Amino acid sequence: ATDWKACKTDPFGVPPRTQWTNIVKTLRFVRDEVEPQIGAVEAVSGYRWPTLNKCAGGGPTSSHLAYFALDLVPTDPNINRPELIKRICKLHAAKGKAYDIGLGFYDGVRFHLDGKLFRRWGPDKTAKTSPCLSVQ
Repeated sequence: ATDWKACKTDPFGVPPRTQWTNIVKTLRFVRDEVEPQIGAVEAVSGYRWPTLNKCAGGGPTSSHLAYFALDLVPTDPNINRPELIKRICKLHAAKGKAYDIGLGFYDGVRFHLDGKLFRRWGPDKTAKTSPCLSVQ
């Protein structure tokens, strides 16, 4: 989690072994679909243990808690927010359901993918504020 310093903890944790397979769909979607569209991405948040998740503002049912989720940023500095939203929303609409991928956006070019359930959301954590609603 980005807030790891403020939370006085380590930036990344190792999930319990029983959760390791949970991230596989998300990683496949990133490798097979996201990176061909926008190039390489960097994971800035993955598994979060409950204390870190709460401190970082994650909800009690956050996909990060069971290691389904990654928060990512493109490594290409030329990809701006409108371009990222356009590309990722179109990709999610076309391919996300086949992978059961959830999609959310944070500020800037940070976005969330998880292999827990096909859905999307925006700033208020609901579908009605998803930036994808404005993408044609």
